[in-house]
Amino acid sequence: MPEHDDTTETKYYVIERVGVEPNERYLKTLGHQLIINDTWDKEPADPKFGYSDRWFKWHSYTAACHWLARWNLPGTYRVMYVEEDEGGDALVFEHADQPVNLEQFDERDWKEYHHMNGKSN
Repeated sequence: MPEHDDTTETKYYVIERVGVEPNERYLKTLGHQLIINDTWDKEPADPKFGYSDRWFKWHSYTAACHWLARWNLPGTYRVMYVEEDEGGDALVFEHADQPVNLEQFDERDWKEYHHMNGKSN
Protein backbone atom coordinates (compact mmCIF):
# COMPACT_ATOMS: atom_id res chain seq x y z
CA MET A 1 0.00 0.00 0.00
CA PRO A 2 1.66 3.27 -1.03
CA GLU A 3 1.93 6.05 1.52
CA HIS A 4 -0.83 8.62 1.21
CA ASP A 5 0.77 12.06 0.86
CA ASP A 6 -2.10 14.26 -0.30
CA THR A 7 -1.30 17.66 1.20
CA THR A 8 -4.56 19.14 -0.13
CA GLU A 9 -6.67 16.82 2.05
CA THR A 10 -8.41 18.85 4.77
CA LYS A 11 -10.53 16.18 6.52
CA TYR A 12 -8.88 12.92 7.51
CA TYR A 13 -8.09 10.47 10.29
CA VAL A 14 -4.73 9.83 11.95
CA ILE A 15 -3.45 7.24 14.42
CA GLU A 16 -2.07 8.49 17.72
CA ARG A 17 0.03 6.48 20.15
CA VAL A 18 -1.03 7.41 23.69
CA GLY A 19 1.36 8.08 26.57
CA VAL A 20 4.57 8.70 24.63
CA GLU A 21 6.73 11.72 23.81
CA PRO A 22 5.43 14.05 21.04
CA ASN A 23 8.23 12.98 18.66
CA GLU A 24 6.96 9.38 18.80
CA ARG A 25 3.21 10.04 18.86
CA TYR A 26 1.70 9.96 15.34
CA LEU A 27 1.89 7.24 12.69
CA LYS A 28 3.95 8.44 9.73
CA THR A 29 5.08 5.20 7.99
CA LEU A 30 2.82 2.17 7.66
CA GLY A 31 5.46 -0.54 7.75
CA HIS A 32 5.00 -3.86 5.98
CA GLN A 33 4.83 -7.53 6.92
CA LEU A 34 6.45 -10.46 5.15
CA ILE A 35 4.03 -12.60 3.14
CA ILE A 36 5.51 -15.99 2.37
CA ASN A 37 5.79 -16.81 -1.37
CA ASP A 38 4.75 -13.31 -2.44
CA THR A 39 7.23 -12.09 -5.07
CA TRP A 40 6.15 -8.44 -4.62
CA ASP A 41 6.61 -8.34 -0.86
CA LYS A 42 9.40 -6.30 0.70
CA GLU A 43 11.50 -7.11 3.72
CA PRO A 44 9.42 -6.71 6.90
CA ALA A 45 9.65 -3.30 8.58
CA ASP A 46 7.91 -1.90 11.64
CA PRO A 47 5.67 1.16 11.40
CA LYS A 48 7.32 4.45 12.34
CA PHE A 49 5.90 7.22 14.48
CA GLY A 50 6.83 10.89 14.73
CA TYR A 51 5.53 14.45 14.94
CA SER A 52 2.18 15.54 13.51
CA ASP A 53 3.85 17.48 10.68
CA ARG A 54 4.38 14.23 8.75
CA TRP A 55 1.51 12.01 9.90
CA PHE A 56 -0.12 9.41 7.68
CA LYS A 57 -3.59 10.55 6.61
CA TRP A 58 -6.40 7.99 6.37
CA HIS A 59 -9.39 8.77 4.14
CA SER A 60 -11.73 6.67 6.26
CA TYR A 61 -12.17 5.65 9.87
CA THR A 62 -12.59 2.01 8.84
CA ALA A 63 -9.25 1.92 7.00
CA ALA A 64 -7.43 3.28 10.07
CA CYS A 65 -9.13 0.68 12.30
CA HIS A 66 -8.24 -2.11 9.86
CA TRP A 67 -4.59 -1.08 10.02
CA LEU A 68 -4.61 -1.07 13.83
CA ALA A 69 -6.30 -4.48 13.97
CA ARG A 70 -3.86 -6.00 11.47
CA TRP A 71 -0.72 -4.80 13.27
CA ASN A 72 -1.99 -5.26 16.85
CA LEU A 73 0.91 -3.22 18.24
CA PRO A 74 1.74 -3.19 21.96
CA GLY A 75 0.60 -0.04 23.74
CA THR A 76 -2.48 2.15 23.48
CA TYR A 77 -3.56 3.77 20.22
CA ARG A 78 -6.53 5.81 19.13
CA VAL A 79 -7.97 7.11 15.90
CA MET A 80 -8.18 10.90 15.75
CA TYR A 81 -10.26 13.00 13.36
CA VAL A 82 -8.59 16.11 11.94
CA GLU A 83 -10.25 18.91 9.98
CA GLU A 84 -8.00 21.73 8.76
CA ASP A 85 -8.90 25.26 7.75
CA GLU A 86 -7.53 26.94 4.62
CA GLY A 87 -4.25 27.87 6.31
CA GLY A 88 -3.51 24.27 7.29
CA ASP A 89 -4.03 24.82 11.02
CA ALA A 90 -6.12 22.15 12.70
CA LEU A 91 -9.67 23.36 13.33
CA VAL A 92 -10.95 20.10 14.76
CA PHE A 93 -8.76 17.48 16.40
CA GLU A 94 -10.75 14.95 18.37
CA HIS A 95 -10.87 11.29 19.33
CA ALA A 96 -13.05 9.34 16.90
CA ASP A 97 -14.73 6.17 18.14
CA GLN A 98 -16.82 5.95 14.95
CA PRO A 99 -16.80 7.56 11.49
CA VAL A 100 -17.42 11.29 11.83
CA ASN A 101 -19.53 11.58 8.66
CA LEU A 102 -21.55 8.39 8.28
CA GLU A 103 -22.92 9.48 4.89
CA GLN A 104 -19.37 9.71 3.48
CA PHE A 105 -18.55 6.00 3.54
CA ASP A 106 -16.00 5.08 0.89
CA GLU A 107 -16.03 1.81 -1.06
CA ARG A 108 -13.99 -0.03 1.58
CA ASP A 109 -16.37 1.13 4.31
CA TRP A 110 -19.37 -0.21 2.41
CA LYS A 111 -17.62 -3.54 1.72
CA GLU A 112 -16.88 -3.88 5.42
CA TYR A 113 -20.47 -2.93 6.29
CA HIS A 114 -21.88 -5.58 3.93
CA HIS A 115 -19.39 -8.19 5.13
CA MET A 116 -20.25 -7.58 8.80
CA ASN A 117 -23.95 -7.82 7.95
CA GLY A 118 -23.69 -11.10 6.03
CA LYS A 119 -24.02 -9.60 2.54
CA SER A 120 -20.48 -10.20 1.34
CA ASN A 121 -19.83 -11.79 -2.04
